Amino acid sequence: MGSPEMQVALSKIRPHTSSNLAHQTKPAQLLVALESTIQSTPRISGISVNSSSSATPTASAYFAALVTTLQGTLTCNETSLNDGDVLPAMLYLIAIVIPFVPPALLRSQSSTLLPILVPLLPHTYPHAPSLRSLVIQHHCRTYHRPPPQSSPQGCRGRP
Repeated sequence: MGSPEMQVALSKIRPHTSSNLAHQTKPAQLLVALESTIQSTPRISGISVNSSSSATPTASAYFAALVTTLQGTLTCNETSLNDGDVLPAMLYLIAIVIPFVPPALLRSQSSTLLPILVPLLPHTYPHAPSLRSLVIQHHCRTYHRPPPQSSPQGCRGRP
């Protein structure tokens, strides 16, 4: 079952599917589409995501679906980072989900995820919050550091 804290965070996004603000609408629409895919797909990228014993998708399921979607988006050269574009919505959702993904899964997927994200860094400076928080969260979780309580920047400077 998905973490209660993660489900609370995602539940705050879902109602915005009909928002007039593009930066709210796109993550909500993407989340609803991903949840539909997760419910109908037993495995994504080799990760079991749909367990009949779990009514709520796990963080691993969201993570697998988001990474697969991110790969497809970048393959189609959809790299715009403006409000309402799919890439910032994906990065935002990944940043929400990553603190709840088991560290072993993050480590095993680092060779997939990091080569996708690193080339995006120079392009995100004007739109940096979602990508920077994602990279920091990934680093924190991969190296067994607890996720920061208030801000992804809380991980910086720790030994």
